[in-house]
Parts: sequence; structure tokens; C-alpha cells
Amino acid sequence: MNYQEKISKIEEKIKNKEFESAEQDLLNIINEEEFKKVEDEEDLHFSFYNYIETLIYWRKFQPSKKILPPANNIADAYFLLGYINYETKNYGKAVQYLDKAIEWNPISPRIRMEKADAYREMKEYERYRIEIEKAYQYIYDSTFMSKYFRELGWYYSEKRIYDLANALYTQSIVFMDTKLAKNELMYIAQQENREPRLSTQDEIIKLFKEYNIPFGVNNEITQIIYEDSQQLLKENEIQLANYLYRALYDITLDKRFMLYVELKDEKTGITVKIPEIWKTVNKEEYSKNGISDNTIFLFRTPKNENISIVCDGKCESNQLDEACKLNIENMEKEGINIEEVYATRGQKNINQVYALVQAKEKQIRISQNYLVVNGYLLNVSWEVPNSIPLEKLMESENNSLKNQMIFSLKGENENNQNVKIKEYSQPIKGLPTFKFYFPENMGEYSKFNNNIFELKKDNIQKIRVMISKCDSEENFEKDAKKWIEKNKADTKMEEIAYRKEKIGNYPIEVYVLRTPKRTITKIYKIGYVNGCRITISGRTTENKEEIINQAFETLKWEEEKTIKKPIIVKCNVCNHEFKLNWNVPASEKTFYCKCPNCNAEIKSTNPNYKG
Repeated sequence: MNYQEKISKIEEKIKNKEFESAEQDLLNIINEEEFKKVEDEEDLHFSFYNYIETLIYWRKFQPSKKILPPANNIADAYFLLGYINYETKNYGKAVQYLDKAIEWNPISPRIRMEKADAYREMKEYERYRIEIEKAYQYIYDSTFMSKYFRELGWYYSEKRIYDLANALYTQSIVFMDTKLAKNELMYIAQQENREPRLSTQDEIIKLFKEYNIPFGVNNEITQIIYEDSQQLLKENEIQLANYLYRALYDITLDKRFMLYVELKDEKTGITVKIPEIWKTVNKEEYSKNGISDNTIFLFRTPKNENISIVCDGKCESNQLDEACKLNIENMEKEGINIEEVYATRGQKNINQVYALVQAKEKQIRISQNYLVVNGYLLNVSWEVPNSIPLEKLMESENNSLKNQMIFSLKGENENNQNVKIKEYSQPIKGLPTFKFYFPENMGEYSKFNNNIFELKKDNIQKIRVMISKCDSEENFEKDAKKWIEKNKADTKMEEIAYRKEKIGNYPIEVYVLRTPKRTITKIYKIGYVNGCRITISGRTTENKEEIINQAFETLKWEEEKTIKKPIIVKCNVCNHEFKLNWNVPASEKTFYCKCPNCNAEIKSTNPNYKG
């Protein structure tokens, strides 16, 4: 029986309050383990819960020995012993076991917070606070970020510093909406003889600064996870890189780290890309829940929002306005109040309708988005707040994951599967050589200058590609905005749409500009790829957006070949010598790599560096 099977049985005993038997089973696991100490002459024997904990330890402490974990998770066994004694109110013994758990796993926020809870029950409140603050430096998921703020909220509530406690519980809800936090907000409101409320962001920032409390996740932790994800992508370790992207999105809610899945409706041939965190409601459940049979997709977000995509029958692109008008008339006949109608014209022509619907005793606002895809009229709709002014609401909704999903809708007839693709590239000194793939019939290659090339047909620009250096992904959005503002001024065009996207693993800033007389509309997709800002643009005609998307999805690159001699690296953990099988640019003074023998991360100086 392996460790996981043993633990499953022990956890079942704990659930049934068979504490004495469970405790004995855990002690047997510890006594039978080959490794009796965390460290011996050759190796370390930490038992981390997952890859991220191993990564954090390795990067923060840079051990000289390699990590050889025990067959059983000894830290987990000690944690469960601590938990049993916590449940049986033996808090001093619980702390002793949890100290042993921390010895075998110094990274786990779960273990440290359990120890803090034991101190709280012992009424040792200062030691409780200190343990909570110690856990912060290792937190890598939203569950423990929420608990961190909630526990500090309890501490300051006990101290009767209610404004700070209210702010901490509010911040806890930002990371995870829990009943515990809401109940505590209600308790604070009762103490202050007022209605429960959430603290404003300005209040939170001011109070956190005053009491020296970090506002969000530890920057060092996010940087460690991010840097490893980028290295894994370079090594084509996609599955593990995606695991880290999920962790990054969980703690930052940054759309750069969102992963997507593609779905297809076989009847209409329509495909859609949705965030991996959304749930797809099974079509067999539609009739049970009163969902229209014309619904081809129904999604549910983590915030419990329902997003439906309904097919309203066959429709040609030039019939969109007429079909939308008919739907509006039918809604008005049913007593639905049409609040506002907007139209977006570009690669995707969308008619956006805001409707106020009476549901039982309250009025709800629905955002409906009509568009034609693959010869069908689609209505993509979801509920939106009715307390926010429409202008402000549209700004957030049009830059949301839901709106991004609308732009991903496409049909079989829009895929250009029979079009031949041709490779285009332009070497630029000091930058990687990027290879782009466009339809062969798009036009002839034309070099505009050192970092710009165009595809032209009959001397008319069809596609323009511009490559520039960008010092970091953090500055990418600001750089893209600065460039687009200059371009707007130079071309005398106005911005009519903006959104964020992600194509592959690349963050994309999307701008749609047009001339004042509306004679020309152009789409600009600006992506951050391998330390560069890549802008691909063209007029919003001839399926141009899909062509640009495909270019980002398929692009490749070769690093500038500046290596004069191979780099030999010696691992300081296992002393294994190996030759790098990838090029290090001469512009890099130091670099990181992994030992193929023991998988240790190595920081090395570059012998070919040219400062």
C-alpha cells in the first residue's frame, strides 16, 4: 500500500473521529520511514506538497545539496498529528507536532497557519499573529491569501481596531468570497452600531500602509513562479508551465496567465475559446433548467455568472441589423425595456443591446450581443449590474473575458484551411529573428525599414509587421499604449475599440482605429514575445483578424547567433559537467539553467558576455 492509500484511510478515520487509531497509524508511517532526519551528509529530505513548494525553497535558499524526498510525506504525517491534537484540544502537543512538520516542510503555509490556530486557542495572541505573518512569505494560492487576511482580521478585531479589521476581511473576500469573512464583517458592524459594509480600496491602502500590512501576494513568490514558467516554456515543458500559469492566475487574476480551451458545436460548426476556469453546462441539463433548445453553449463563471450563446437561425452578414431590429421589437412586445443599443463595426460586427427585464420582484439588466458567425445569427448574453451607469459598465464589460470570448467565435467556413501559408522573416541586429506565417496570396514582401516589413498587393498594404525591443512584460502594456498614442497622432486616426487578449501564451493588446471620415478602419494586435513588442496590423477586411491571430499562433524565432564558443557548466550540487544545448545571447551577463543529472537550478556567468 502506497503512502496516498494509507493517508486516505487515515483521513477517513479522522473524519469519523477515530483519533486514537489514526494517530497510531501516522506514528507507524513515521517510524517505518528510511530517513530519520531532514538532512544527512549527502542530501536533503524535505517532503514538500507540490512542485511549487520545491521551487520556492530552491530559489529562496539555494541549497548546496540536492533534495531526495522520503518515500512518505513525513511533513504531512506530522501535520495530521498536529491536526488531531488540535481537534482534541491538546494544543501544546499540536504545536510540537506542527513544529516537526515545519522542520520537514518549511515552505507550507497550510502547516504554519494550523500552528497559528493552535496558538489562538491557547490565547497566545501575539504568537498567533507572528505565525500568521511568517506564513505570508510562502503563500502561493488564493485560498491561503484569503485565510491570511481573515486571520489578521480576527486578531485586529480582538484588539478592537475595527477599521483595520474591516479592511482585512474585505481584502480576504477579494481573494475568496467566504461566509466566515462576511459573518465577521457583520460582527464588526454590530460593534460599531452600523450596517455591514466593505471597505473602499483607498481605505484599505491607507490602513495597510499605516500598519505595515502587504496589500497582495508576495512579489518574490510571483516572480519565482513566473521566471520558472518562462524557462519551462523555452524547454517545451508545456504541461508544467501551464500548471504554473494556473497558479499565477489564481493569485494575481492577471489575464496574461489565463489558459483556454476550445469547444465546437457540431450542428452549426461554430467554435469558441473560453477560459479554462469556466464550467460548461451539459446540454442534457438545458430542459431541466428551462434553457432554450436553441442554446448552443452555456457557461458558468467562478462568480456564478451564466453566459449563454443562442442560435437564432440562419442569417447573412448583411442581414444583421435587420435581424437585431426584429428581436428588439419582439422583446418590446413582451414588455421588456430596451435601455440602449450600440453597434461595433470591425472584424466582428456586433450589435450590443442592454435590456431591463422584470424578474419576480426585481429588475435585472441583460447585456445581449448579436453577431453573425458561419451563417448563423448568435445572441451572446449575460446579466450585468443595473446600479452602474452604462458608460462605466461598458468600459469594464468590453474589456472582460466574456467580451474576449465573443471575439473568439468562428465557423468552419472562416478557417481558410485550403489557403497555402508562406514564411516571412526579417533579421534585426540585436534581436531574435522572428518567422511569421501568412497566406501566400496575401501579397509581396516589402521591407519598410530595419524593423518593419509589409505585405503589399497592387502597391496596397495588406499586412504590416513591426518588431521592437521591450525590456519587460511588466512594461509591455505601457509601451504598447505609448506607441499607439503616437501612431494615432501621426495618422490622424481615432480609437474606437480596445481590449486585451491572449493568443497562445502571449499577452496581446488590441486596438481598432479609424479615420475621422470612417473611410479606413485598422486593427492593431500588439504582443509581447520573447522580450520583444510585436505589432501586426491591417485593415479590418478580408478576414484580417483571423490572419493576424494565426500569425501569432504559429510564429517561431531563432535567437541571434552570438555564441563564439560552447559553454561548459559544472553543477555545484552533483559536480556533473555538461555542455549547453541552447544559445545564450552575448548580451546576457548571467543565465540560469538546469543540471540534466540532478535537475538542480544553476546560476552561471556567460563567458561570451559583451557588456
